[in-house]
Amino acid sequence: MCIRDRVSTQSTWGIRKALKSMRTVAVIFAVLIATGFAAKFQSALSSISAGNKVPMNILSEIASRIAADGPLDDIFDLFNSLESQIRNEQVQHDELYAKQQVECSGERSFREKEIADATNAINLAT
Repeated sequence: MCIRDRVSTQSTWGIRKALKSMRTVAVIFAVLIATGFAAKFQSALSSISAGNKVPMNILSEIASRIAADGPLDDIFDLFNSLESQIRNEQVQHDELYAKQQVECSGERSFREKEIADATNAINLAT
């Protein structure tokens, strides 16, 4: 093997090693980004359902108490709990909807102003 072959083999090995380390860094970076998004999504979900039982769990608990001929007062309490939970979640959703509507109307007026400015600029240029 001549010197030129050794140099090309060494440089190829160096490139392969660099590409492998770059791939490793890219994979680690992608995992970190995915973890961040998952944590953000999880915190958003937990803030909406903090302290609330899942409606399906409440319904299954009601069904088991009815099947066991449990006291009706307990069953009515569970229904009242379910109703209050649904009402609370609806209030949260309504608040979020109102906030998003305000943001959208602000964004819409901003974009309409930009379009009007651009139209005026085109009219002045022609």
